[in-house]
Amino acid sequence: QCPTMRSVLLLLISLASATALQCFVPGTCCKEDGYTRNVTMKADCPDPNEEYCMKMWTVDPYTNKTTVYKQCGGGMCKSEGCDDVAQMCCCKGRLCNAASGPALLMTSLAAAAVALLRLY
Repeated sequence: QCPTMRSVLLLLISLASATALQCFVPGTCCKEDGYTRNVTMKADCPDPNEEYCMKMWTVDPYTNKTTVYKQCGGGMCKSEGCDDVAQMCCCKGRLCNAASGPALLMTSLAAAAVALLRLY
């Protein structure tokens, strides 16, 4: 039994578990004129076991303007892909929720196509 090897393995496991997933999240930033504005920024997800980033959107029925919210999955994501009814997309990987709606949708469609090809 090699205590040095055991120590190295424990250190590697600790480092791997301490590395949190990063997603884009909402934040605020100050302008020179003293006013704050909404921004999107990188953040470590609070749950060290988080696997997903997500993007949700709402559409104003009067102006038809789409507002996008980016955040860590927070237990709301069980798989990658988009749900137009729930108005959300989930993705796996560091800062994966950076993509715009159409780009994320195309990625989701490509993943679905690969999954279907594996079935047949």
